[in-house]
Amino acid sequence: MSAVTLALLALLAGRLVPATPAPARTEPTTTTPAPTAPAAPSTTPAPAADAAAPPLPTDGGPRPAAAPRTAPLRMAVYDLGLEGAGPRVGRVVSEALVTELRKLDGVLVVSMEEVRAMLRLEADKQATGCGDDSCLAEIGDALGVDNLIVGQLVVASDGSLLSLRRIDQREARVVGTVSRRLATKNGEEFLAAVGPGVQELFPALPLRAGQRRGVDPQVALLLNPPPLPPALFWSTVAVGITAAAGAAGTLGVGLVARQELVDLADEPVIDGSGFVQKQQTTNTLGVAAAALGVGAALVAGVALMEWPLTDFDGYAARGGE
Repeated sequence: MSAVTLALLALLAGRLVPATPAPARTEPTTTTPAPTAPAAPSTTPAPAADAAAPPLPTDGGPRPAAAPRTAPLRMAVYDLGLEGAGPRVGRVVSEALVTELRKLDGVLVVSMEEVRAMLRLEADKQATGCGDDSCLAEIGDALGVDNLIVGQLVVASDGSLLSLRRIDQREARVVGTVSRRLATKNGEEFLAAVGPGVQELFPALPLRAGQRRGVDPQVALLLNPPPLPPALFWSTVAVGITAAAGAAGTLGVGLVARQELVDLADEPVIDGSGFVQKQQTTNTLGVAAAALGVGAALVAGVALMEWPLTDFDGYAARGGE
């Protein structure tokens, strides 16, 4: 791994994990005799700023209580390797894994996608030439994390495989593994296995208050979004509205023509040819209005069928390719 990459990761570490408060510096002071009588300031040299802390009292007096501090378990989630799985599956499952790990109590998680976003470069396995556990541990050390989570998604003809490894970056060794064989279901099988996999990797860590184990079922829509774009649905609706408006307009004109036909029949002298022509016009308008009305109803039915198949929430765009 290049020194430049490690330097950039080291700079990033201060933004990814909470900094440990620096020990308070002891200001130089001058010692004075016991307050029996006013005395001139002592010339005893002041203790150095980084001198050792004063010893604890030995006369049975009260001891200063040490403030308990539980440091979070810091971990980085590496991009999942892909074998036979598409990039959309890898991206969605990786994000689901990060989300699931963040449900654990007392952890601080960062993903490689977040690392790349902040570094603005490809700080991943391909860019750094990093493939084995000890090299991945170098990244974890630069980020100041305790664990690295790496894994692989495999899709084969006989099924799928989800494998996860938990690496102790301080010792550069694997301390936990998960391997699950799954029936292939367009990537959704990986999402179903993320929750149990995280539980197996960290059996001693409870969930945060209010959290439930497992990936939200809605996340599966990022993998297999509804097939129809919203534009198609709204176009169908527009056609239906146009047909309904045409039917209403034609019906109105037909009613006017029918009234004129009635008025013409009440005339003392009737123009036969004009009466027949008006009657034909009225009949034609009635047929047209009926046809447009039926068409509007059919289009409304099509729109109702398209509704559940339309990607209104933009899952296709959010899942990416």
